[in-house]
Amino acid sequence: MQKGSLIRSSRRQGPDVWEYRWRESCSGQSRKHRRIVIGTLDTLKDESAALKSIAALPEDRKAAKTSGN
Repeated sequence: MQKGSLIRSSRRQGPDVWEYRWRESCSGQSRKHRRIVIGTLDTLKDESAALKSIAALPEDRKAAKTSGN
């Protein structure tokens, strides 16, 4: 089962960033798109470093970071 995806996103200003994206079930049958910025390409040079950062985050931490969206 897939738990999300990692993408490289460009910004208008500043370096590109790594983003972790996933969907959560909401009330009823709707689903909400979620995402968090893992880090910049300056700090995480390649995809494997970004994946290690995601693995270090517990599931509840991912939800807490995005609860304000």
